[in-house]
Amino acid sequence: MSILISGCGDIGQQLVAYLRGQGHTCQALVRSKSSQTHLQTQGIDTLRFDLDSDSGLSVSAEVIYYFIPPQNQGREDLRIRRFLAQLPSPPKKLILLSTTGVYGDCQGDWITEQRPLNPQADRAYRRADAEQQVQAYCQAQHCQWLILRVPGIYGVNKLPLKRLAAGKAILAPEASGYSNRIHSHDLVRACGAAMQAPIENMIIHLSDGNPSSMSDYFLKVAHVFALPTPTCLSKTEALAQLSPEMLSYLLESKRLDTQKMREVLGVVPDYPDLDTGLAMIKQAIDSDVI
Repeated sequence: MSILISGCGDIGQQLVAYLRGQGHTCQALVRSKSSQTHLQTQGIDTLRFDLDSDSGLSVSAEVIYYFIPPQNQGREDLRIRRFLAQLPSPPKKLILLSTTGVYGDCQGDWITEQRPLNPQADRAYRRADAEQQVQAYCQAQHCQWLILRVPGIYGVNKLPLKRLAAGKAILAPEASGYSNRIHSHDLVRACGAAMQAPIENMIIHLSDGNPSSMSDYFLKVAHVFALPTPTCLSKTEALAQLSPEMLSYLLESKRLDTQKMREVLGVVPDYPDLDTGLAMIKQAIDSDVI
């Protein structure tokens, strides 16, 4: 089966390795020359295309994964609009990696995929817009779609080590709402399962199913990697000192129901909680150094 991975960063590269191991043919779409060169050294067929400026996109695949983030401003995702408009022919299935930020603040409720959208930051509006564009395109082109709503991703190459080493403050745990996360390994497994034929035209949460808080995450990462314990700010102090983007992550509170991930995708996380995931990452990093 031919597969295009649009936006082939860390997660995309892991997905290529996973899918090629199952005998699939993968092509990557990237923006920069350096990314193209890096992927080509790994033997990955790579096309360079800038959705902000280029035209004449010529790609074709049975399954398209879309991992490209929106541009940094506005409430519409202009990049995915250009991508969809330039596709020479529709795929059999289009899989969009979205975000649980589209729900906004849910006051700590457990939520299913039927929860009404309530984006509260422009970046979340852009993601909600991308979801709507994908569904409209696939309906018009009579192809399948799947939207994977993902919370915070962590893994060997996705940890806030520089932030912690720099001594940046965090919101005090008692003031921090619920947040959710998934290990990159389990995210890749779920993305791989998403291309299976019977799974179509639906939205699915991807998470380890054990929410805690963003502050808990920072504190545990600092502990496991022997970094300075970050200073904790009250909510009032945080509002004055932290960036609006960081505050939106810290102050939105929700807990994700993952029944569809387990029952529809058939994915039970290998790393079902933060402690298990961080222990594995620490072991992997230490082994690589040795």
